[in-house]
Amino acid sequence: MNPFVEIGGLHLSTYALAAVLGYLGCVGLTVRLARREGLEPRKLVDLTFWLLIAVIAGARIGYMIEFLPFYFEMCRDSTGARPPECDDIFRPWRGGFVFYGGFIAGLAALALLVRRYELPLWSTADTLIPGIALAHGLGRIGCLLGGCCYGAETTLPWALRFPANSLAGDVPRHPTQIMEAGVELGLCLFLWWRFGRRPYHGRLLVLYLLLYPAARFLVEIMRGDHQRGYAITIEWPWLMHALGSPPDTPPLLSWPQVISVALIVAGLVLHRFLRRPAGGGADHVGVN
Repeated sequence: MNPFVEIGGLHLSTYALAAVLGYLGCVGLTVRLARREGLEPRKLVDLTFWLLIAVIAGARIGYMIEFLPFYFEMCRDSTGARPPECDDIFRPWRGGFVFYGGFIAGLAALALLVRRYELPLWSTADTLIPGIALAHGLGRIGCLLGGCCYGAETTLPWALRFPANSLAGDVPRHPTQIMEAGVELGLCLFLWWRFGRRPYHGRLLVLYLLLYPAARFLVEIMRGDHQRGYAITIEWPWLMHALGSPPDTPPLLSWPQVISVALIVAGLVLHRFLRRPAGGGADHVGVN
């Protein structure tokens, strides 16, 4: 863990640096794929900037919604004393961001902006998705360096330890940040490889909606930041024992797991819609 690094006398956040590298990598890969797809790269570069704004806003709103019960409980004090941390939820530079909030906001912004840029929706989505996976993978490395999104305690050999003054504390934990970074970077390579092998436009978006949420659902079982809250608390002591975690650690059902299931269902519905000859409208054409 190394939340800050000094470059040229500047004290910079490694999480922010990872996010910037992720965005630049996403833009670079998107431009490369746009040329293969016959789309105008300049339009895609402009589009990614506005999508970035939507993603940041959606990710922060998602964080506020997800952690609202935690902040409410922390700030409720019968003595009238109010911890200064109570206002952190309204400070974007404090706290964090939720990927699913940003992803959903980004998809909504994409659907609205493609008309303005005169771009085909499903082809554009396919062109963006590998870069999104790359950006998120690098972002998870930033989470590792920053010490957030940590795993539950474990006795398994792959456990990581963070500094005692970190959010995770000095206990062995599942390397959930590394797991997700590996999943996303692997998805980036797979989707990049599949780009020229699509049976229909929108196929890469469908694959991402099926594969990433499934992996995220499994990784969530090993997450340790339980202050995010649960939709339904289900304790499986035998599973936690197998994972080397405390038996009272609830593996199900976190809100990201609920969203993961919803996105998988959305991916299946979208696949059924797009694979029909008339499903994608003018944007439904074969790709060699």
